[in-house]
Amino acid sequence: MADQLVIGSVKGVLDTLLGRISTVLADKARLLGRVRRDMQFIKDEMEMMDAFLLLLLKQQASTLDRHHYNKCAPWIKQAVELAHDCQDCVEQYAQCVAAGRPPSKGLLSHFQRVSRLVRNLSVCHRLASRIQDIKVRLSEVNDRRKTYDICPRFDTLSQLWEQDDDGEHGDETAWRRSFAFAEPPANLKKSTVNELIRWLMEDQSAGPRLIPIVGVGVEAGKIIAERVYQDSSVAILFDCKAWITVNGAQSHVQILKDILCQVVLPLNKFRSEMDGWNEEELVEKIRCYLRGKIFLVILHDVRDKLIWDHIKLAFPDDCPAGSAIIVTTDNDDKVAQTFSPYKTFNPDSSGHVLNFFLSRAISLLKHEREGWLRKILPCMLIYLEPQIYFMKMLLRFLYYNESGSSSQVYDALGNRGSLHDYWPKKMVELCYFDMPNKYRSCMLYLSIFPPGYKIRRTSLVRRWIVEGLITDGQEMNALEQADNCFDSLVGRLLLCPSDIDASGKVKTCTVLDLVHDVITDLVSGGYDTTFVVTVLAPRELARHLSIRFSTKLHISLSEPIDDILTFLKSLPSSSLLCLLKVLDLDSCKGLKRRHLKNICGIYSLKYLSLRDTDVTELPKEMEKLIHLETLDIRQTNVSVFPRKSLVLPRLKHLLSGHTVCPSEDIVRQQESFSAVHIPHRIGKMRNMEILSHIEVSHGGKELTAVSQLLKLRKLGVVFHDADKDGSDCLLHVIGTLHKCLRSLSVQIRSSSADDGSKGFDMSMMDATLPRFLESLTISGIRSGLPLWIEHLHKLTKVTLRDTSLTESAIHVLGKLVGLRYLRLRHRSYIPGNLTISGREFRNLQFLLIENSDIVSIRFDEGAAPRLERLVWRFTIMDSLVGIDHLLSFRELQLHGDCDTEKIGVILHDISGTPQTPQ
Repeated sequence: MADQLVIGSVKGVLDTLLGRISTVLADKARLLGRVRRDMQFIKDEMEMMDAFLLLLLKQQASTLDRHHYNKCAPWIKQAVELAHDCQDCVEQYAQCVAAGRPPSKGLLSHFQRVSRLVRNLSVCHRLASRIQDIKVRLSEVNDRRKTYDICPRFDTLSQLWEQDDDGEHGDETAWRRSFAFAEPPANLKKSTVNELIRWLMEDQSAGPRLIPIVGVGVEAGKIIAERVYQDSSVAILFDCKAWITVNGAQSHVQILKDILCQVVLPLNKFRSEMDGWNEEELVEKIRCYLRGKIFLVILHDVRDKLIWDHIKLAFPDDCPAGSAIIVTTDNDDKVAQTFSPYKTFNPDSSGHVLNFFLSRAISLLKHEREGWLRKILPCMLIYLEPQIYFMKMLLRFLYYNESGSSSQVYDALGNRGSLHDYWPKKMVELCYFDMPNKYRSCMLYLSIFPPGYKIRRTSLVRRWIVEGLITDGQEMNALEQADNCFDSLVGRLLLCPSDIDASGKVKTCTVLDLVHDVITDLVSGGYDTTFVVTVLAPRELARHLSIRFSTKLHISLSEPIDDILTFLKSLPSSSLLCLLKVLDLDSCKGLKRRHLKNICGIYSLKYLSLRDTDVTELPKEMEKLIHLETLDIRQTNVSVFPRKSLVLPRLKHLLSGHTVCPSEDIVRQQESFSAVHIPHRIGKMRNMEILSHIEVSHGGKELTAVSQLLKLRKLGVVFHDADKDGSDCLLHVIGTLHKCLRSLSVQIRSSSADDGSKGFDMSMMDATLPRFLESLTISGIRSGLPLWIEHLHKLTKVTLRDTSLTESAIHVLGKLVGLRYLRLRHRSYIPGNLTISGREFRNLQFLLIENSDIVSIRFDEGAAPRLERLVWRFTIMDSLVGIDHLLSFRELQLHGDCDTEKIGVILHDISGTPQTPQ
C-alpha cells in the first residue's frame, strides 16, 4: 500500500507541474526565446515520465513485488525532488514576467511596462539559468533510469489494461446498490461480542455452561472468543481462565495437560511431575482444582466429538453457577448439537448486527476469485463491531471494489493489531487504496480541515481543481471529475454527509476524527519525499489556506499567528506567498480594507472566498489578481465592483447574493435578496462560467455584454422594477447563449409587493430556445410561465416564487418529461387547492412547497408515479389527500400547525403506499 501511495503521489506532482508549464507556455509573448525552448523540452520529458509512472502504478496495484519497487525507489525520489524544484522555478519565473497590472493602452502604461521589464531582467535571467540547469538534471535522471533498466515488468501489463482505473462503476445494478447503501433497522441491537458477554453475565445456572459458536466459521468464531476472553468485564467474573487450541494437539492427553497448566500455572504446581501422569490422573487433578471455582475455558477448533467426550470429564458438574465452556467449531450445527450444549450461539441469525451486514456483504461479492473473501468477511465485520459506521464502510468498499482489493484485505488480516483500534483505521486505508490515484490526492487534501468542520461541496471541488488535484484540459470535464470524486468519497463514507438538500444532493460534509487521523498519518507518516502539504498557520487556520510546495521552502513569520486576521496582516512579510492559490475566509469576521489590500498582493491566487464576512466593498487593487478564477462574495454587503475599468481575465466563477429572512418565518414570506451590480466590463471576462447573481439596472442594457460570455453555464440576474426593455435584453442573452447555458435564475425586485412585474414578459422567445437548460428559477414575474418552457425536455429542476400561477401553469409543468425537482415558494401558486392530476409529473421525485396560499394538496390516481419525497411548509393545512396513490413514495415532512386528527388521516393513507415512508 505504501508503495502505491508513493508512486501515486509522485504522479500527482507531475500532473500539477505539467498543467502549470502548459499555462506558462501558452503565453509565448512573455517568455524569453531560450526559456520557451527549455520549458517545452521539460514538458515533453515530464509527459514521458508521467506515462512511465502510470505503468508502474498499474503494475504495483495488482502485484506484491517488493523487490521490484525497491529497485525503483531511488529513481522515484530523484524524480519528485526534480519535479518540486521545477514547479517552484516555473512559478517564480511566471510571477517575474507577468506580475503587475494587466496591460493597458497609452504612452504612460508603455513606459511603466518597460520600467518593470528592466527591473526584473536580472531576476528573469537568473531564473532562466535555473530552468536550463533543471533541463540538464532531467536528462541525467532519465539516462540513469535507462542505464539501470528501471522499468515496469511488461509480462504483467497485458493483464493490467483490462482494469478500469478511472472512477466508479457506473453500470452497477440497482440491487447491488440497495445492499451496499442499506441502513440497519433502529431496533437491531444484538452486537456479536456484547451479546455473548451478556449471556455469560446474565444466564448463570449451576454447572458449567457449554456454548458452541456456530454459523460464522471457525476463524470468525475464534475472533469472537478472543474478544470475549480478553474483555475486562469478563475477567472479573471468573476465578480462572484457559484458552486451548484443540485441533493440532498431539492427543486428548496433551489437551488435558494444557488445561491443567493454564488453570494451575499461577500456583506453579505439578509442572515437574506432570509428564508421568496418565489420563485419569490428569482428569482428577483438573476436577480437584476447579471444584468450587468459577472458570471460563475456551476450546478452539473442536472438530471431533470423541475428543470432547474425553475432555468433558475434567470439568466438575457441581461447580458454582457462572462457569462456562465456549467451543468454536465449523459451520456444521449438527456437530455442535452432539456436544449437548446449554445454548448455541449463532451471530449469523436474525436480530444480530452481524447477520444484517454479512448477508449483504456476501451478496456484493462479484468474482469467483473472491470466494476466499467470502470466508473472511465474518472476521472483518467482527473486528469492526460495534462501530456500525465502519461496518457500513465495508459494504461500500465491496460495492466499489475497483482494483487490487483482495490482496490488500489479505495483508490487513495478516496483521491484526489491536482488535478495537486497528481495524476501523484499516478499513479507511482499504477504501483509500481502492480509489483511483487522482481521488486519493483529493482525499489527502482533506487533512487541512479540522475534524468535524462542515465543508461545502462546491467550495471543495473548486479548490481541488485550483490546486491541480483534478487535472483535465477541458474545464467541464474537470468539474465533472471533481464532482464524481466528491460523490465517491461520500459513497465510501470517507466523507460523512452533513446537510442534504431536498433533491438528495449532499451540500456539506464533515471528516470524522478517526478518518482524519488516518488521512493525517498518510500525509505525514513517512511519505514526505513525495507528497508534502505545508501550512503557514496552526491547525485552526489550515482550512483557510492551502500551500503545496517542496520541503526545501519554509516560511518564517515575524510574529506568531493567533488568528486569521493576524495572518492577513503579516502577508506582506511573507515573500513566498506567490505560491498561495487558495484563500477561504468564509465566515471570518472583522476583515478590514487593509486586510483585503494585502490579499490583492498575492499574485498566484486563484480562489478567494469572502462569503459571510462583514466586507462591504472591494479594494481597487483587485485588478492585480489576474489569475483569480473564483470570487465568492455571497452573504456580504458588497454592492459594486471597485472601478469601472476592472477586468479579471481568468475569472470563471463570480458568486454573489445576499439573502435575509427572519428565522421564525417558516414559509419565508419576508425574504429579501440583493446582489452585486454587474461589472462594467463583464464582456471582457471571456472565461466566465458561473455568473450568479448580478444585479441589473432599469432597462437592462448593460446585460447585453453578457452575451459575449460563450462559456457561461450558470446565469443568475436580479432586476429592479424590470420592464419590457429588461425582458428583451434578457431574452437576447438567453438566445445567444442557448448552446452553453445550463442554469438560469431570474429575480425581479419590485418596489411594491402588490404591483409585481407583469410588464416583464419572457414568452416572446425566438427560435433559439435554451434547449439544454437543466435548472430554472423564476421569482417576481407575474406574467405567467414562458410559453417556451414546455419545449425544454432536459429541464430537471424548477423553483418558483412570487409568480402567482394558476392551475393551467401546473398542467404545463406536469408535462415536462425531465422534471425531477419542483419547488413552489411564497406566492408562486395562488389557488388554495393544489391538484396533481393523473398522468402528470411522470418523473417528478421531489416536491417542496413553501407557500402559505396552498392549504390543500391532492394526488389523483396515476399522478407522480416516481415521487419519493414531499416537504410541505405551511401556516394552515386543510387536507393532504391521495398519498396512497403514490407508488414510489418514501418520505413526508410537514412543517406547520395542524391538528392530530388530520395527521391521523394522513398516517392512514401512508400505510396504504407500496413503500414504507418515513
